[in-house]
Amino acid sequence: MAFKPGSGLRNFLQSQREPTGLSRTVPFLVIVVLVALQQAPLPGVQGVSAMPSLSLIAVYFWALSGEDRLSYAATFCLGLFKDLMTGTPLGLWALTLLLMHIYTASQTSVLASASFATNWVSFSLVAMVSYVTVFFGVSWHVGEAYVFSLVLLPFLMTVMVFPLMARVLRVIEERLSLLGVGA
Repeated sequence: MAFKPGSGLRNFLQSQREPTGLSRTVPFLVIVVLVALQQAPLPGVQGVSAMPSLSLIAVYFWALSGEDRLSYAATFCLGLFKDLMTGTPLGLWALTLLLMHIYTASQTSVLASASFATNWVSFSLVAMVSYVTVFFGVSWHVGEAYVFSLVLLPFLMTVMVFPLMARVLRVIEERLSLLGVGA
């Protein structure tokens, strides 16, 4: 049985290709840099860091790209690195980023064709769940209620910075495409 040109299965099989090393390495390194940048001292409110989670935005962006830019193992390792850099219990951000990546990748068919505003709202909900997970994880680890403002301000900053970071990551994605890496 031969498949006609343009048939769904044939197009699907032709579109399946292994991502090159560079198409996985660049996003991984970008997120490592973003996690390190998160530790840059910025003015806060009485010891509360207002730094957004740029790595959360990047993992969401590349999970939504529809390609296998970040493997689940790489996402987990990035989360462990973020745990080490931020001082959260080891594995908390790793699990949070991994679950967010799995959920976002499962919604790619819906969100890939959606408007930017829809993606922004979707990211805001995913970020809220991520920060609430971290809030409860740290509170459980410490044994008492964690100060909610330590989570609320970075969440708000992350949601506000999303449009700018999405644009920067889109430019990086376009540069990768111009180099023949990925899409």
